[in-house]
Amino acid sequence: RDDLEIAALDVADKHNIPVLGICRGSQILNVFYKGSLYSEIKEIYKDAPQIRTVMPKKCVDITPDTNLNIILDTSCCFVNSLHHQSFNRLGDGFAVAAKYEFDMIQATERPGERFLLGVQWHPELLV
Repeated sequence: RDDLEIAALDVADKHNIPVLGICRGSQILNVFYKGSLYSEIKEIYKDAPQIRTVMPKKCVDITPDTNLNIILDTSCCFVNSLHHQSFNRLGDGFAVAAKYEFDMIQATERPGERFLLGVQWHPELLV
C-alpha cells in the first residue's frame, strides 16, 4: 500500500495534480515530502485526551489565512478522530493548517499554486 500511494503522489507531483490527503493519506503526503511521523500519539502527547471515534468530538483550531481556513470559513471545527499517528517533522514546504490540544498537528498544507492539503480526520464520515 505504501508503494502504491507513494507512486500515486509521485505522478500527482510530476503532473501538478491537486491532492487532499485524509487521515493516513495526510501522513503519507507528509512522508512523501520528506516529513516524519510519531508512530504512537499516546507516547508523545501523554496528557492529551485519547479520543478515537467517528463522532465529531474533537475541536481543532484552524490556522488563520490558510486554504483550510478559507474552505471551512471557521476558526474551530469539530472533527472525528481515528488515527494513532501524528506529525513530527513537517514535509518540505508544508505549514500547519490546524492543531488540537497540546499543539498536536491535525492538518497541514503546502502554500503555493498547487493545492496540497492533509487532514487527520475523516470528513467523509462527518454528517
